[in-house]
Amino acid sequence: MIKFLQYIIIGIVMHGSFAFGLSEGYKKRLDKYFPNGEIRAFAYAASMGDGKKVKEILASGYNVNQTGAGGMTPLILSTMLANRDAAILLLENGADPNQQSDEGSSAMSYAARNGDMRTLEAVLKHGGNVNLRNKKNKSIPLFDAVYSRSIPIIKLLLDRASKIDSQDNSGDTAMVHAAGTGRYDIVMFLLDAGANPKIENKRGRTLLYIIQNIDQWAGFPDEADRKKVIERLKNDGFWREEKQRQ
Repeated sequence: MIKFLQYIIIGIVMHGSFAFGLSEGYKKRLDKYFPNGEIRAFAYAASMGDGKKVKEILASGYNVNQTGAGGMTPLILSTMLANRDAAILLLENGADPNQQSDEGSSAMSYAARNGDMRTLEAVLKHGGNVNLRNKKNKSIPLFDAVYSRSIPIIKLLLDRASKIDSQDNSGDTAMVHAAGTGRYDIVMFLLDAGANPKIENKRGRTLLYIIQNIDQWAGFPDEADRKKVIERLKNDGFWREEKQRQ
């Protein structure tokens, strides 16, 4: 207990030196989410990749999955801020990759969104669920991977049995999100992987609506890739004019 209290004091009094080398923005995030002594000491140790101190704090009885403000954990923050070394250190010491913050973020979702293959592979190795549903918007990590703009990340999730036609709380699929951001190369990849272009969202809209009204969604998509998708849908017999709906 005495040793554990020493770590709390270190986190409160000396966190500036403890976080030497971290950016000011990173330190502000740490202080925002982990304002109290015990979790601050642990979060700073993990962020600095100090494996020895992390193990010592855990040996004193500290819960690696303890939450800070907003349900944030050191692992979720590490993946959010793309701190690969910290994330791997925490995973190796029992951090839960599927634990969600109050907003539904998780190490699994951020690992997919950031597009870092090594971090995502580590998260999956330590039990990351490729079909983990965000408790707020009901999306799965495949949606985050679309925003990573990385086809290898998307492929890895699909290879691990991610549900390609999963729908979020609006009824949209990951493929619709890809079209909505103008990433028709990803749309084509998902079509080739078996994604269903006929799925309607809660407003009755399909992938076709996004393609035909793209200026409302993404501004300037790659026109060449967009034409390839349109041609593919026409050849597959899926094309029709889908009118705008209020």
